[in-house]
Amino acid sequence: MSNPDRKPDLDHIIVPRSPLRKSAAATNAPVAQSGVVAYRLNGAQLEVMLVTSSRRRRWTIPKGYVKTGLSAVESAGEEAWEEGGIRGALSQIPVGRYAYTKRATLMSVAVYSMQVDEIHDDWPEQAKRERRWMPLLAAVAAIDQAGLRDIVARFGAALTAPRAEA
Repeated sequence: MSNPDRKPDLDHIIVPRSPLRKSAAATNAPVAQSGVVAYRLNGAQLEVMLVTSSRRRRWTIPKGYVKTGLSAVESAGEEAWEEGGIRGALSQIPVGRYAYTKRATLMSVAVYSMQVDEIHDDWPEQAKRERRWMPLLAAVAAIDQAGLRDIVARFGAALTAPRAEA
C-alpha cells in the first residue's frame, strides 16, 4: 500500500534548463559543433580570419551547434556567414577536431577549412562580434584554446609547405 504522505524519490530525474542541457545531461555525450578555419592569400602571405566569441570576447574561429537538417560542413558554412560575414569553398572532410567545455557541457567541434572568396560588409552578427584577418602565426598566437590553436597551426603549416615536384 502506498503512503500518501511519502514524497516520491526524484533524485534520478534531471530537469534541463534547455534542450541542449537535456540531451547532454541525459547521455553525457558531447554536443556536436562545427566551425571553419577561414583563410585567404594576401600576396604570398597566408591570412586566417578570426572572430571574437560573443560572451568572453576571445579570438576564435566561426563555429556553432550543428543545426537540425544540416550536415556538419553545411552548418560550419552557415556559422562562417552569421559570425564573420564570409562565404567560400569548404573542405568536405574536417581538418581537425577538438573538444572544450562550455557552461559545464562538453562540446566536440569538427573544424573544416574555407578558402574565402566573399567578404561582406554587413552580416547577421556584426554587432556582437569583431572579425579580423591575421597572418597565420599571429592568429595561432591569438587563440586561447590549445586544441583549436594546434589545428590552425597544423593546417597553416600543411597549406604553406613546399610541395614536391611530381
